[in-house]
Amino acid sequence: MKIGILTFHRAHNYGALLQAYALKCFLMGIGHEVDFIDYWPKYHHIAYNLFSVSALKKRSTLGKVKYILYFLIKFRRLYLRRRSFLNFIHKTLILPRTSYNNEIFNNKQYDVVVYGSDQIWRNLNLSGFHGFDKMYFADKQSIADKHISYAASMGEICKNEEEIRFLKKSLLNFNAISVRENNLKDLIINLGFQVELVLDPVFILNRLHWKKLINRNLQLPRKPYVLFYHLIYSKEAIKYVNKIALEMNLDIVEIPGEIYPFAFGKRYAQTISPQDFITYINYASYVVSTSFHGVAFSLIFKKQFTAIGMGSNSERTISLLTLLDIRDRYFCNEYNYKKIDYKKVTPTLDKYIKDSTSYLMRNL
Repeated sequence: MKIGILTFHRAHNYGALLQAYALKCFLMGIGHEVDFIDYWPKYHHIAYNLFSVSALKKRSTLGKVKYILYFLIKFRRLYLRRRSFLNFIHKTLILPRTSYNNEIFNNKQYDVVVYGSDQIWRNLNLSGFHGFDKMYFADKQSIADKHISYAASMGEICKNEEEIRFLKKSLLNFNAISVRENNLKDLIINLGFQVELVLDPVFILNRLHWKKLINRNLQLPRKPYVLFYHLIYSKEAIKYVNKIALEMNLDIVEIPGEIYPFAFGKRYAQTISPQDFITYINYASYVVSTSFHGVAFSLIFKKQFTAIGMGSNSERTISLLTLLDIRDRYFCNEYNYKKIDYKKVTPTLDKYIKDSTSYLMRNL
């Protein structure tokens, strides 16, 4: 069977690229011919430009000077980080250097298209694009006989009547629907659709497969370390990781979601590849993360961890931790030093992995 995947496969984000990699590997592993549908419109390109002209224009004269100065200070690290992502996209995801747009999808090309994972159903408010992108709602019906979502996400849930009407109409395009958050599942059920809750694609590859991506040549700290992975800046997260490091006598390795111009030194890993990201988690003594995928890979590698500081983006993490009966791993003003008992967590996680892969195999 020929399967197309439509997701955020070119995002310069560790979680986005690794979930795309995982879904493709799983589908190929059960015998299908699998490609990414290389839809990457202009608004996606703009989001990952090295230099943002639109951001510059919005600033005052002094702001413009600061923006250019900061850009020059961090340019080399920006370039190296970008190159790390592009190499993974080209060499590991096996995608061309340049992407296409929806104009190439006029003729049927696939037996099934799988939509997801990641926040493909988000109501966007970006430079050059506002609203829902219909392509991620199976708008191009001609490209396949069957359309299913896998672990699709919306971020903040639809609230107004216009959004609800769009969603109710667009979901009719799908032959099967699955999502990764409880609140989105509840919304879709209330709209009259059948929907299943499944795990993020990174879980459907086992730990041994992920270990194949480990970079054995990466120079790691000599001393045991706490890995601090944050996409969202959080003062409470910084306070927490410093406290953990002090009390457990650990070094800190910090992987930020963006390049900070004045963040230098061994603490900061700002230009690493997705393979390096996996490597740092694998060898960490403890993980603190403001990102869902920091938590996901901590679970995969059976690490002690704390999720913290996610604000309105916490739902998918809390949903996962609640499923596994470790809701207390999300920090809520109390320091939790109780160890995760993976003898209890792993069987539960394995059950949900089995259910998630079953959904895919039943609906392809």
